[in-house]
Amino acid sequence: MSPNRPPKKAVPQLKVNDFLASGQPTKGPLQRLLNKANAQIGWTGELRAVLPDELARECRVLDIRGAVLVIGCRSAASATRIRFEADTIVRELACLQDFSGVREIQLQIVASL
Repeated sequence: MSPNRPPKKAVPQLKVNDFLASGQPTKGPLQRLLNKANAQIGWTGELRAVLPDELARECRVLDIRGAVLVIGCRSAASATRIRFEADTIVRELACLQDFSGVREIQLQIVASL
């Protein structure tokens, strides 16, 4: 070790749950990331409820950006099926609060769902 450097201090090791429960600010980047992940799980469940079973397993919600619902599909075939049914899907989801402003579906092929 160089004589000009101060000795390293031990950094306490915290697990994510400890960090979140320790009274840290709830507006931090980690909390925002967890909130987004939880929202995606909920949105995906609502989307899958209006899709046929075989198609529901192939898709998940990636994001809602204003009037655009971004859906990740496992394959181009499932994306094509969603594209053909997009108007119906938007109409069926419109009655749900989270999707009330959605007017368009954007599709992305995502290898791992």
